[in-house]
Amino acid sequence: QFHAMVAAIAQIANVDEIGKVTAIRLHDGDIGMSIADSIDANGNVIPGEKATIRAKGHKLTYFAGSTGKELAFMTFDSLENAGKLISGELNAMSALSSGKLVMKGFIPLLDDLNKLLNIVPIYLA
Repeated sequence: QFHAMVAAIAQIANVDEIGKVTAIRLHDGDIGMSIADSIDANGNVIPGEKATIRAKGHKLTYFAGSTGKELAFMTFDSLENAGKLISGELNAMSALSSGKLVMKGFIPLLDDLNKLLNIVPIYLA
């Protein structure tokens, strides 16, 4: 589910007319997207998910996992909140201020990616 959402961002940037216009603004670089590790009721660590979007030449490519070359990172506290943000049910500023989303690194890259995130709900609805 998480990987489908991240892959959708890359596809929209490469195929959708509005997505292409938005992708023109993206700086080249890798963006790490992840779901944080969690703890189950027994205290066991449940590993989170990781994916990377590479922006190069105004085209986006999806990679499962980390490339180790990320310039910026978006980490969601849960898959549920990642889905809510991508579907438009959760506002990015609210997610940031409440700790449901952590962003770090080259913020202009994340800001432009956020514009693509706003298009995803149209396709995933």
